Amino acid sequence: MRERHVKIVRLRNGGDERGYSYEISKEAFDDIGKIEDVHIASIESGRIRGNHYHVDKKEVIIILYSDSFIVAWESSDGRVGEKKEVSGRGCVRVEINKNVSHAIHNIGKSPIYILVFSADRYDPNDSGTVVKKII
Repeated sequence: MRERHVKIVRLRNGGDERGYSYEISKEAFDDIGKIEDVHIASIESGRIRGNHYHVDKKEVIIILYSDSFIVAWESSDGRVGEKKEVSGRGCVRVEINKNVSHAIHNIGKSPIYILVFSADRYDPNDSGTVVKKII
């Protein structure tokens, strides 16, 4: 059985006439443990974020979108690589295991927004994040 490197889950919109509302279930964070870092970012049309992997860190990324984007991933040894295109309007949860290169490419016309959770605090001098271009 092949190890799951990345899990992508579409979240249900529980919103109403006021706007959308997406619930992020607790189970998404079970493998992370104590959350030490949370950050939010945008990805403009045609741009890519990621193209790296974390040696000892699993991440959960929430992506809010209103157009199209690609999530790409590859094992650090380069043996397993995949891409998944998501389009329309909605929100997905992406769970990324450690040692898995990952990138998000906005191929739509509208910005997309990401909210990233991990168990390690961000440190710009941390050698645990390794650049690896996959898209």
